[in-house]
Amino acid sequence: LESYLPRLQDVIKSEIAKWCSRPDAIDVYSAAKSLTFRIAVGVLLDLRLREERIVYLAKIFEQLMNNLFSLPIDAPLSGLRKGIKAREILYANMEKIIEEKMARQQVEDEYQDAFDYMLSSAKESGQQLSIQELKET
Repeated sequence: LESYLPRLQDVIKSEIAKWCSRPDAIDVYSAAKSLTFRIAVGVLLDLRLREERIVYLAKIFEQLMNNLFSLPIDAPLSGLRKGIKAREILYANMEKIIEEKMARQQVEDEYQDAFDYMLSSAKESGQQLSIQELKET
């Protein structure tokens, strides 16, 4: 956990700097959700994404969360349909990200994120995780 602190501090400093540079009031709830998503993306998964892509994925993730506990009625414009569509978009993006991360072989002394630890733990126990299993994780 100690290895996460410098990156965590960088993400938090960056977000607070953005908040301070805004002339208007800040919606704390939205800002906290954005900060949490950025921590997950930047610290736990060590993803190097452009700002536009982070904002897009955060919006899609929020749509998934908003419809997570909707009625199980699969009709156009229903909460279930919106949630399924959001999940499909996230899965498609995650598949690309997972393939990129797996292509980048990490050396021993580099930063290891939660995803790297999960992969190395699976390898140590003799398991090979499929892309689908990794997306769902």
